[in-house]
Amino acid sequence: MKKFLILALVALVLAPATAKAAPLAVGDLVTLSDWYNTNSGGPFQATSGSNVWLTFCVEAEEYIDFDHSFKVVGISDRAYHGGVGPAGDPLDPRTAYLYTKYLGLGSQQYDATINNAYQAAIWYIEGEGGSNNSLVAEANAAGWTSIGDIRVVNLEWTVNSGSHKKGDRAQDILVRIVPVPDGGATLTLLGFALVGVGMLRRKLGA
Repeated sequence: MKKFLILALVALVLAPATAKAAPLAVGDLVTLSDWYNTNSGGPFQATSGSNVWLTFCVEAEEYIDFDHSFKVVGISDRAYHGGVGPAGDPLDPRTAYLYTKYLGLGSQQYDATINNAYQAAIWYIEGEGGSNNSLVAEANAAGWTSIGDIRVVNLEWTVNSGSHKKGDRAQDILVRIVPVPDGGATLTLLGFALVGVGMLRRKLGA
């Protein structure tokens, strides 16, 4: 436990001031809400337990709503189904670059114009429409060749809703993760720091 808490504090130091480390695992439930945009996609505010983070839509042919929870069925390097079928669509390193940059924008994350531009660029890079804007050019120039610590959270519907059935694939979303030294595959999510650093300090002092 002490090693985990130390790692969490290191993540807090290295991440933007609005970030925190907390577990996210397959089987968790995620709810989504709209976040300062005027488009048909993201960014969204995602919530899973005490974890809250901003994320984007990576598929044009999968859907979510803001009324139900969605089940995490994978934390992977690709989006599944949508327009590409069960083999999945590997996340482009340029998308990972843009999402990493976006997580550090701070107060600019409340600007709908900026948010719209990021979603449009991510869609374009992922071959899901969007627009070839200046952020695409920036991502091209960045030269990233891997997705680093960015992953795709693969979601499925937990209820029947309109044409969507329980167990159907839902919209996949983005997350930034770091490994936890617990002997295996646990991943941690870097999102907004809704649980204060003071809580970790109290635990370390216990």
